[in-house]
Amino acid sequence: MPIHLLPESLQNQIAAGEVVERPASIVKELVENSVDAHAQNIQIEIENGGITKIRVIDDGKGMNTSDAQKCFTRYATSKISKIDDLFSLSSFGFRGEALASIASVALVTLRTKPPTEPIGTEIIYKQTTHTPPKHLESRPCSMPHGTEIIVENIFWNVPARRKFLKPETTETREIVKIIENFAISLPHISFSLTVNGTEKISVLKEGLKNRAKNILGHDITQHFLPLFYKSENIQISGFTTHYNYHRSNKTRQYIFVNTRMVTADSLVSSAVAQAYETLLPRGKFPSFILHITLRPDEVDVNVHPRKTQVKFLNASTVFTAIKQAFSSALESTQAKTHNTHSPQPHNPSFIPSLSTQNKHSSVHSSAHTPPTIPKPSSPSLSPPVHTPSFPNPISTQQNFLEHHHCETTDTPYETKQPLENWKIIGQIRNSFIVVEEPTGIRIVDQHAAHERVRLESLTEKLQTKKIVSQPLLTPCVFSLSISDKERLLEQTPYLQSLGFEIEDFGKNEIAIHAVPSGNNHIDIAKLFREVLDNCDFFEPEFSDITHSFTKKLLSYTACRGAKMFGDPLSMSEMEALIRDWKQCKTQHSCAHGRPVSVLYPFDEIEKKCGRC
Repeated sequence: MPIHLLPESLQNQIAAGEVVERPASIVKELVENSVDAHAQNIQIEIENGGITKIRVIDDGKGMNTSDAQKCFTRYATSKISKIDDLFSLSSFGFRGEALASIASVALVTLRTKPPTEPIGTEIIYKQTTHTPPKHLESRPCSMPHGTEIIVENIFWNVPARRKFLKPETTETREIVKIIENFAISLPHISFSLTVNGTEKISVLKEGLKNRAKNILGHDITQHFLPLFYKSENIQISGFTTHYNYHRSNKTRQYIFVNTRMVTADSLVSSAVAQAYETLLPRGKFPSFILHITLRPDEVDVNVHPRKTQVKFLNASTVFTAIKQAFSSALESTQAKTHNTHSPQPHNPSFIPSLSTQNKHSSVHSSAHTPPTIPKPSSPSLSPPVHTPSFPNPISTQQNFLEHHHCETTDTPYETKQPLENWKIIGQIRNSFIVVEEPTGIRIVDQHAAHERVRLESLTEKLQTKKIVSQPLLTPCVFSLSISDKERLLEQTPYLQSLGFEIEDFGKNEIAIHAVPSGNNHIDIAKLFREVLDNCDFFEPEFSDITHSFTKKLLSYTACRGAKMFGDPLSMSEMEALIRDWKQCKTQHSCAHGRPVSVLYPFDEIEKKCGRC
């Protein structure tokens, strides 16, 4: 087969494969150009997840007519002029491929004007399927100084690429993440993001901590500790969370090198892990915003096509600086705690006192159900407990049953049939139930067993649509990042099928109005955070029960409402739990796959005791 040169249009489309992966890639490139143009205000507007339209407006330096026409040419750039410039970059863009690549797979309109020019320039760039391969119109236009770029119908001429785009909600969420990263990286620049005419992000120039609070929510920033380290060649700044606040993944770890967003970096991860080495449980990670500032010639940003990774010239110096910054922040809070003799809570509290409640407060909610009159003859009822701060309309009897019995059936435990061939011996350490079987002694993990019972009960109720919602007396309002909020709101139909009622409470807050019956005592905000941490992406599947979000939420709801280690149980409660567990379809493991019980056969016990 003879060798031939590819046409220019195909060259650009191939190059676009590295630059334009999805609409979020275009947004990233355009915003980077606006930042490099020293813009102070950047507006982003998208329609249909950016697939139909992306519009980016800035008040930067703009371009004159000659530069505006050149910028669509491949390898045209103002950032570098010689090979040495690649190793001392102080700008985001430098290859000169972005606009040429974008214009090869979309319809692009550019309007731009420098402050020194009386009138601007409008460029319309349309890729066609016939000769000539491109159509460029240039004309004067009236506009304020800066640049406006409109990108429409992405991949209209590359259907093979377009069919791989995700649904609108997924593409929108990826763009929201991009703008979150820019907003956290550059708090001195104002950003706004409008999605289908609705403003999702709007932040003005401010300090880093306030910017983080506006983007990520108060519930995370209230646990921030300041990071700082400075030497002759490097400076570390930002915030990290207290070791009592941790997450199940690294999605809230933001790394910036000279304000450039970097994806997960092994050097940074290793340094942070060593700083938190003895302070975090296995599988838990801190959240942090890490700004690394060093000379441009000390870092190579040209090691990845999308510039999401970097290479440090003096990696050991960077490693030491990061570890020292994190260690100092953690040591300072430990010393403060020790000196004041005020121990930190084991788990972060998202629930302020009633005296500080307002519309945007996180409130631990009480379930509101019709009151039940307790039976005078019931000997198992505890006397009413007076709690003046949280008046609860639920009766004492109902409270007792919800907190001290399994919620798997409407039949009272007293009327159940006795366990056949099984005998409850008792409870060990308020955590394990000892059961005598015909063949041996079984040790049952009470939390794992109750978790399995609740999971199968919730699953059955979901499949038969029998889950009952329990309204909360006071809505539970909590904050989370804007992108996590979007992810959660996408799951509203699934949450309703599970008995949760959620509402957009403005900005980055969510209000929970109802929970599945019997779950009023769980920490709802923590529950949703853990589910979000363990569901990196959600895709609609054939039925609700097979949906990844639903399965995760079922598992976590079952876990958070189950009997815990250390909960004392009466004999009737142990019998009820074992009876319900024996009726489960799957008995060997809990909702997270851990074993529920261990059997010690009598013949092995007799052998160890020298009886055979």
